Amino acid sequence: MKQPLISCEVTALNDNQDTFLVFDRVKNDFIYPLHFHPEYEINCILDGPGVQRVMGDSIEEITDVELCIVGPNLYHAWLPGRYDDSKLCREITIQFNGDILSQTLLEKQIFHSILDMLHRSTQGIAFGRESIKEILPIITNLASKKGFESFIELMRLLHAMSIAPDQRQLANVSFQVQNTAGFADERIEVAYNYMKAHYAEKIKVEDVAQCVRLSTVTFTRLIKNRTGKSFIDFLNDIRIGYASRMMVDSTKTIGEICYACGFNNISNFNRLFKRRKGLTPSEYRHTYQGSRIVY
Repeated sequence: MKQPLISCEVTALNDNQDTFLVFDRVKNDFIYPLHFHPEYEINCILDGPGVQRVMGDSIEEITDVELCIVGPNLYHAWLPGRYDDSKLCREITIQFNGDILSQTLLEKQIFHSILDMLHRSTQGIAFGRESIKEILPIITNLASKKGFESFIELMRLLHAMSIAPDQRQLANVSFQVQNTAGFADERIEVAYNYMKAHYAEKIKVEDVAQCVRLSTVTFTRLIKNRTGKSFIDFLNDIRIGYASRMMVDSTKTIGEICYACGFNNISNFNRLFKRRKGLTPSEYRHTYQGSRIVY
């Protein structure tokens, strides 16, 4: 059976400036493919019965309420499944970096439950209905807070989740991410980091192959075997990831974003973006307008 393609997502979280971000949207589609990213993610879905959750090697159908925390680089997706897309549901997503709290602070007694939950989230954790009922007011209240109060509310959320009695780990313990970027081969990770650093430039496959000390033929075969994608498709995924970040993180025009992300043809950019995201760049920007809050 053909394996699903897994993409490394470039999130809208700015590594140097942002503490965390919140997306709060009303939607009727679940079209984002199986993916992973280095940030932690809390995802809450209301009124989405029939949606299919994929978390590592765990595949389940959710009920009308869903609350999960996803650890760094764990493959995950929420797919249409048997969801009735004639109806609307609400999805609240919170993403934050692992260094939001220092290791020294996390090792203090008061943070032990949070530290334990973050460790276990590498397998993904789902929460039961009773816990969701207790935690939901904190999640919905988070988006209304500003400045330092928002950080305090995030800490309340993490603590409430960490002590919830009906936590359930999803992926099998044997399902382990092999390294920091989530790839099963260190050479692919090196290539990925190189392309992330130079995505706005003209990148030749020969340059990346040389970076990982392989011949061009060997490297193209390796990247196809490890990711299921050609070199150019893999590079375009990275560029589209950065483009999607700019769509919600800047006031640049779509044309400016196209060229800033290494594309040299707007028509090609629009076509690739829609294939990757399921929406045109304009539709994607409109979908996220007013829903993203950065702290």
